Amino acid sequence: MTELTTLLQHIGYSERAPQTKLYEHLITLDHDGVIAQAGTGVGKSIAILAAAAHLRKKFDHQALVVTPTRVLMGQYMASDAPATGECFDMDVRELRGK
Repeated sequence: MTELTTLLQHIGYSERAPQTKLYEHLITLDHDGVIAQAGTGVGKSIAILAAAAHLRKKFDHQALVVTPTRVLMGQYMASDAPATGECFDMDVRELRGK
């Protein structure tokens, strides 16, 4: 079972094909970072957080998710990021600039 499937089951959501494709792309990258863009409703946040959990476990490193706006960071921290931390026993923290 993938981290995406585990996280979706934990929060009671169903997997979507574009979300799975994004997750699979993120976990198979062979370089140090990625910038991804996808349309509304794809499930980017969950795919990104599940990929971060996968890569954290695989490489035993911290994972960093950067958002372009404070509003989006607020959305992550309101539900998806804490649920990911709970699901995978990860310490999730928020760091905001001015």
